[in-house]
Amino acid sequence: MVPLVLRCRQVRMSTWESGKALRVPTVPLSNGLNIPILGLGTSHQGGYSHEAVVYALQKCGIRHIDTAKRYGCESLLQKAIKESGIDRADLWITTKLWHADYGYDKTKQACLESCNRLGVEYLDLYLIHWPDAQVPGKSSREVRAETWQAMEELYEKGICKSIGVSNFLIEHLEQLREDCQITPHVNQVSILYVVLIQLSPPN
Repeated sequence: MVPLVLRCRQVRMSTWESGKALRVPTVPLSNGLNIPILGLGTSHQGGYSHEAVVYALQKCGIRHIDTAKRYGCESLLQKAIKESGIDRADLWITTKLWHADYGYDKTKQACLESCNRLGVEYLDLYLIHWPDAQVPGKSSREVRAETWQAMEELYEKGICKSIGVSNFLIEHLEQLREDCQITPHVNQVSILYVVLIQLSPPN
């Protein structure tokens, strides 16, 4: 999602003369909330650009920021959001729970810590980052169920407006449906596009 910022820089500045940012379409989740279909992704690879985040928020109309504890930039995003001047109510903030924090109690604590680093009182979407739990003595399914129970309680308290998973396969989703009460609102997956170019042989 980051290349969007580069594309926005190529748009003629007259686009912004009206003082209105571009409106990004939304799609409804099963809980009735509307998530922007276009967001600014962050990552632990490739570095972090404060200026790019502020530019995307102020000039490109971006209102959805996707991050994770694993990426190490939640605190940096807090500074960029403040500098942008965009109201919290106008933003959709997604972050993710890393597997080192899986489990009932640790999940709740990790969520509050992410909120603190981001400088927000609630998250629009909180995701379990990865299906493999890697907890000695427990199956991944058992740990996912404990973790999801905590996620459900965070959702019911309004700390997380939506809850979901990331990188889950169908079997993981089916197990979660059997073990828990609330169906994930989102399953975020990465899609890598491979472009094959056929070159004509030289004459």
